[in-house]
Amino acid sequence: MLLNLSTLPAAEHAVLIRVRLSDDELGTIADDELVESIEDAIRAAIECRPSAGHWDGHEFGGGWAVVFCYGHDAMLLRDCVTDAILSIELDRQVHVYLDSEDSVVVLSPSQVDH
Repeated sequence: MLLNLSTLPAAEHAVLIRVRLSDDELGTIADDELVESIEDAIRAAIECRPSAGHWDGHEFGGGWAVVFCYGHDAMLLRDCVTDAILSIELDRQVHVYLDSEDSVVVLSPSQVDH
């Protein structure tokens, strides 16, 4: 039996957003609020550009929060997520990683013009 590749779903790429927490465990209420703000901004941006992908939750542990997003176009999703994060006030660096690259986008408070 021949496999028709055009009917298979395209591979999804992961965009991971890492936020350093205030301690080496699960963070503080302020950390929770920052991650919630980041997720709200990401979800709103993806709603405006649904072709970018989707938000898939987060996890806390080991001094970091990690937000997970997935999409078929890694660069489009990364750009959408990065723009969304830059729209909020950051009080620390936030790292945006692509699964398909070794590069990372580091967003810092000084990059945001509020």
